[in-house]
Amino acid sequence: MNLNANMLNVIKVIGKKDFTETFKSFGVYIMLGIIFLISFIGLYSLSEVGKGENVNILFGMSAETSALINSLFMFAVVFVSFLYIGISSVTTIAKEKQERTIELLFYAPVDEFSFIAGKFFGKISTYLLILLLSALFFILLCFAFSIQINITGILKVAVLSVFLISCVIAGGLFLSALSSNVTTSIFVLIGVTIFLTVIQIIGGVLNFLPLDPTSLTGILKDGISKILALIQYISPFSYYDIGAGAIGKNDNTQLFLSMLYSVAYSLIFLMLSIIVLMKKGVKQ
Repeated sequence: MNLNANMLNVIKVIGKKDFTETFKSFGVYIMLGIIFLISFIGLYSLSEVGKGENVNILFGMSAETSALINSLFMFAVVFVSFLYIGISSVTTIAKEKQERTIELLFYAPVDEFSFIAGKFFGKISTYLLILLLSALFFILLCFAFSIQINITGILKVAVLSVFLISCVIAGGLFLSALSSNVTTSIFVLIGVTIFLTVIQIIGGVLNFLPLDPTSLTGILKDGISKILALIQYISPFSYYDIGAGAIGKNDNTQLFLSMLYSVAYSLIFLMLSIIVLMKKGVKQ
């Protein structure tokens, strides 16, 4: 029991340190400013469209309106946070290695599990506060502009986003554990992002071309399709898409499965991060 208590205390200390350091930096406030600005511009534009064309935005709630508001919330709050949290996660361990502070940590009663768990919960706590502030601002703007919203739908998107961000954090920590310095970790993140983006673009282009299985184009399309199928398992957005579709269909079972997939994804990459630190050591 004492060992477990010590481990929980270490996780709490590491998480709190990560959380407080984040909110001591200017980056998080710039990111919040961007979220608020996008939310304001988007909702103000919707309110003006509703007034000018008498569409069902201001004084009624249709499925299309609800989907539109949810999409705006997703972009303004979740996507911007995704970029910030992703960069923060992929550089956090690499930064500790580069500054040699990670070596000092591991002289104390800190092991790989408590270190990764502390970092993970610190990042999740950061996102929860960002989400709370952003969601409150978004909802207050809706009331200010007389835009009716489906609070339940917004809450579902918000909860689903926590699971998406958990995947991003876990994947980012894994990439950071593999990197020896901040520069390398950023290049790894850029490389992975470019690869996934290029594959998606090529797949989209090939879908518009006529399919001939014996031609070079057909063989290339088949290969890209297999890569895209594999990417669906390693891209957090694939699991988010499942949940977003479930929200649109009001399918709570599918929504729960999406969250379950995200939990499994996060646990796998957190375990891989721990294994990497154990194999490579903290001084690498």
